[in-house]
Amino acid sequence: MVISENRTNIAYRCNDCGMTITGIVGTFMLAKGQLVKLKCSCQNENKLVLQALPDGKVQITIPCIACGGTHSFKITKDLFFSKDDFTLQCPYSGISVFFSGSDENIEKNLLESAEDLKNLFAAMGIEDPQTVFDNRAEINHPEQFIDRHMQDVVLFVLGDLADEHKIFCDCEDGGDFLVESRENKITVSCKKCHKKLDIEPDNSLSANAILEADSITLK
Repeated sequence: MVISENRTNIAYRCNDCGMTITGIVGTFMLAKGQLVKLKCSCQNENKLVLQALPDGKVQITIPCIACGGTHSFKITKDLFFSKDDFTLQCPYSGISVFFSGSDENIEKNLLESAEDLKNLFAAMGIEDPQTVFDNRAEINHPEQFIDRHMQDVVLFVLGDLADEHKIFCDCEDGGDFLVESRENKITVSCKKCHKKLDIEPDNSLSANAILEADSITLK
């Protein structure tokens, strides 16, 4: 069985500091209701959260740079992964706060929303938008999250190994492989012989072993 995965680029702006945060989301990461979280390096506790729902939809919870609140949307998984140019807007200001699709379209939409934000703040009499973010910012945020970029890279490498039939187990006729992504671990398992391999993306030794592997064997 060949493991294939749909992927899309995503982006949003931190509602504390205004920085743009980007990532890559794949169908493996949204399997079986798992949560995908993306957060800013400024340690803002508010984060972008995606979750696959039982009805086949994806719930997207977005910290809003425009109003400072949080908005939740539900869209079909097919729409989420198929659209090359997709945005979601703050329901109060109409400004785009979530972006997905190609890198080129995301960059274009980010520039457009930046201009909209500038106009919004100007209409409010705010000459320097940074003062808005300074007022929203908090100092101490002890919560830690794993490196999502490394998780994306590991999933990509696993997809390549599967495409090249370089994932092995005890099944003589070839395994039926499943990849499950959790917050701190990726598990590759065979549905038939139940052999598995656990990978910790935030553990450099575990992740690098996969990135440098020509093949992997489940044990």
